Amino acid sequence: QRGFYAKQIKKYLKLFPEENMMFVIFEEFIKEPTNISKEIFKFLGVQSELQLNYNIRENKSCEASPMDLKLRNTLIDLFKDDVKELEQIIGRSLDIWRKK
Repeated sequence: QRGFYAKQIKKYLKLFPEENMMFVIFEEFIKEPTNISKEIFKFLGVQSELQLNYNIRENKSCEASPMDLKLRNTLIDLFKDDVKELEQIIGRSLDIWRKK
C-alpha cells in the first residue's frame, strides 16, 4: 500500500486542513532543487536565504539496472487509478509518472 499515495494522503486530509499541506514531486525537486526549496521555505514561513548544498551523490556501491519495460508498464497500469486520484487531490498533472 505504500505506493498508493492518494489513499495515504486522504487519511491525512481527514485529520488536517489541506492548506497545511504541501505536495512536492520528487522528480521536480531533483530537476529544480533551488526553486522547489524556496517554495517549501515560503510555505513553512522560514527564511529562504539559506545556502543549501544541492550536490547529489549517487550510491555507486549498488548500481541499479534499468527497469524491465514489461514490469514498468505493469506498474504504470497498477498505479494508474491512484495517480489519477492523486492528481485530483493535489491539483497537478503527474504525467511524468506515466511515461512508458
